[in-house]
Amino acid sequence: MATETRATTFVTGASRWRWQIAFLVIGSNPRRFRALMIPAITEKFGYVATLPVLYGQERIAQVDAMAAVPDGLLGLLFIVAFVKARPSY
Repeated sequence: MATETRATTFVTGASRWRWQIAFLVIGSNPRRFRALMIPAITEKFGYVATLPVLYGQERIAQVDAMAAVPDGLLGLLFIVAFVKARPSY
């Protein structure tokens, strides 16, 4: 099992916090920040796609791989929100 360095952990943690702030911004006004949903969707599904690969290589435990379930659901909900938040003309 690979070990993370402190720098890797810090960079990963900082990236997660940036995305949490972006999710709050999107939630504050979904129609206005609709375009920001596209990278949010790719972030969610990128993470979801990575976890089964890491689990298949036995680099993470099954309990860690299960984190793909809620993130996959949130990715689907972002797609629904993207479709429903069409700008009104």
